[in-house]
Amino acid sequence: MFLKSKICLWLLMATLSSCITYKEVEMTGVESYKIERFDARGAEIEVVVRVANPNAYKIKVTHSDLDLYLNGKPAGKATIKKKIVMPRQSDMSHSFIIACNFSELAGGVGSLVTLFTGGKIVFETSGWIKAKAFGIGKKIPIDYSDKISL
Repeated sequence: MFLKSKICLWLLMATLSSCITYKEVEMTGVESYKIERFDARGAEIEVVVRVANPNAYKIKVTHSDLDLYLNGKPAGKATIKKKIVMPRQSDMSHSFIIACNFSELAGGVGSLVTLFTGGKIVFETSGWIKAKAFGIGKKIPIDYSDKISL
């Protein structure tokens, strides 16, 4: 009886797994950003990003490991503070709260002065985010660069 149920479960899983295909989620651009907190320890930045999820299932963004650069100089690490859910077959804006730790900011102080005096700086981030669907996780590489001003 136990063996028969195991075989049935295995056959069901094999049948259903072939129905699930993954299409790449596409970040089409940063719509806006707002500094929520900025002090000597770091910053919290709200970034609104347009994301297209072409899949027939929702995807949750659960973790991240991102390195930040200001004008090409290391500025610290960033992590996504709360999970984001991207509905199935959607093309919409999502708000990410990013917590930045300015552990390596010493080389980027000039960039911050430029930023706060109205100039533009090159903001870069690279690393990965972890997304899940059906309990299966995938690390998605991130490499983004843009000129920003306040």
